[in-house]
Amino acid sequence: MDNWTVVASELDPDRAIAAGSNLLVGNGFLGYRGTSPEQGAEDYVALVVAGTYDCADGHWRELATAPNPLYVAAGLNGTPIGIAGSDAAELALDLRSGEFTLQAEQTVDGVRFVISVERFASYDKLGVLAQRWSIAVDRSAEIDVSFGVDGEIW
Repeated sequence: MDNWTVVASELDPDRAIAAGSNLLVGNGFLGYRGTSPEQGAEDYVALVVAGTYDCADGHWRELATAPNPLYVAAGLNGTPIGIAGSDAAELALDLRSGEFTLQAEQTVDGVRFVISVERFASYDKLGVLAQRWSIAVDRSAEIDVSFGVDGEIW
């Protein structure tokens, strides 16, 4: 990698807060933590919008998190799969382009697959947060994919 790219070589649950913050994509209006699409509130997934604050516990103000619009869950031959469960994941943030990428390889039921994610927050259109999720398999398999907004936030 070049000097413009921050890379993490695994999704370590003990480093979830730091990795999510270090690999955040943002544009000054909104920011989305560097997490995997199938992860939830317990993994510190967060979409934050500038100027929105939370003081729910009455102790301090912090940026409020909005519902997660980039949630993706998948199954391969009936078994849930995702990047977070992979032993071989690579996360990267290109500071020049602002693009976050995530790739992981796994084998389930003898089927080798690679899940890839690309994500960015547009600087041209501040309300636009985009993500591309793809999967490649080495043989025929039944793949179920669901996506939507995850309202469970922290």
